[in-house]
Amino acid sequence: MPMVAFWQDVHKRYGQTAALAGFSLRLYQGQVLALLGANGAGKTTAIRSMLGLTSCDAGEIAVFGAEAGSRAARAAIGVMLQQGQLAPMLTGHELLCAHAALYPQPEAITQLIADLDLGGFVGQRYGQMSGGQQRRIQFALSLVGRPRLLLLDEPTGALDPLARAGFWDSVSARVGAGLSVLLTTHDVHEAEQVASHIAIVRGGRVVERGALADWQRDGWCEIRVRSALAPEHLRTLPGVSDVQAEAEVQRVLSQDGNAALRALLASDPGAEIRQFQAMRLSERLRRHYHNEEMA
Repeated sequence: MPMVAFWQDVHKRYGQTAALAGFSLRLYQGQVLALLGANGAGKTTAIRSMLGLTSCDAGEIAVFGAEAGSRAARAAIGVMLQQGQLAPMLTGHELLCAHAALYPQPEAITQLIADLDLGGFVGQRYGQMSGGQQRRIQFALSLVGRPRLLLLDEPTGALDPLARAGFWDSVSARVGAGLSVLLTTHDVHEAEQVASHIAIVRGGRVVERGALADWQRDGWCEIRVRSALAPEHLRTLPGVSDVQAEAEVQRVLSQDGNAALRALLASDPGAEIRQFQAMRLSERLRRHYHNEEMA
C-alpha cells in the first residue's frame, strides 16, 4: 500500500511547552487514520505542521514525497480546520466558485452541491448560516480541489446527527475511490465508527498506533465478574492487567482475556461472569491517560 504522508521525529516548542516531542507517524493510501488524545496532546499542531502553517524545530514531514508546506504538497491536500475564517458577506456558492478558481481542474460546483445536499442554503450569505451549515460549506471547500489527502480537524462537532451521517457517507465514498483521511476528534465512538486506523497522542508524540480491526481482536478485553476473590488476588492472575471495584462486581482488564478467564474460574469456581467483551477504544485511551481529564 503506497505511503501518503509521514512525520519522522518531529519536534516543536512554544517557549517551555513541547507541542510535539518526537512525533512520528505514517499514513497510507485509503486509510482513515484518527488521532485521539486530550487537548494539548499535539494533534492540531501535527496537522498544522503538515500544512506548513506551523514550522517545526526538528524532524521531517512529507506528503506524497514532497516537503510539507510546499506547493506540491498543498495541491494534494484538502483541509477542514476547527476554525476557518471565510468572508461572511459571500454566499456559499460564491465561496465555492472563488475557491474553484484556485485549481486547474476543480470539482464541478453544481455536482458538488448536489452530492453534499447543500442546495437548501448554499445561496445564503456565509455569515448568516448556522454553525452546522458553515461546517458543511467548509467540507465542500475542502473537496473542491480534488484532494488525494483530506485533513479533518474536529469536523463534525456542529453537525446534527443526520448531517453527521451524510458527512461520513460522503467521506466513505471518496475513500473507496482512493482518498486518504487524517482525522482528529474527541468523539471516541465516532472514531470507532469511521476510522480504519487509530493513533493515540500524548505529550506531543504517538504512544500507540494500529489498525482498529487488529485492536478489536488482539485479546485486550474487560471482564465484569462477581467474585469472592479480593482485587489484590485478582491482580496476580495470569493475563490480568488491572482490577477496578464497581458497585456489585469487579471489573478486570486483561491483555489475554481467555487466560485471565481460565485462571479466574480455577481460583474461584463460584465466580459469576456478568460480562466478557473486547476492550472499548475509550478504555484503551484511558490506559495512556490514567485519570487525567480527556475533554
